Amino acid sequence: MPDWLCDLSVDDLCSIDLSALDLALGLVAGAKKIWSVTVLLPLITAVRQRRLPILGAELWPTLEAHGIPKNLKHDFCRKFDFAIDLLVSLHGRPAVKKRRVRAMSIGRCLTPGQEEYFGPSHGIEECN
Repeated sequence: MPDWLCDLSVDDLCSIDLSALDLALGLVAGAKKIWSVTVLLPLITAVRQRRLPILGAELWPTLEAHGIPKNLKHDFCRKFDFAIDLLVSLHGRPAVKKRRVRAMSIGRCLTPGQEEYFGPSHGIEECN
């Protein structure tokens, strides 16, 4: 398993990976090495909508694996963390800590209602 993966479920990692690829393509298409709203928004949206408990520094290895230059790390981490903190401050609903699981150990974390309806997923003891 690659060491650049965040400690999240397969479903969450897929969402982040897709957004990271969009971000990398956005930087290449823009031929600029600066962060813009249109470049960062898909990744911020993926993390915020899922209320994932990760910081920019934890996401950076994934971005680096997709070809983002190392010299952009500090700027990315600062802007990403600021955006997530701002959204949490404005809308509440902080990250769900139980979503942090060993990378790819489960398909996805289920809500209590989903668990009741579908039954526990494999490896759910790690998700609680």
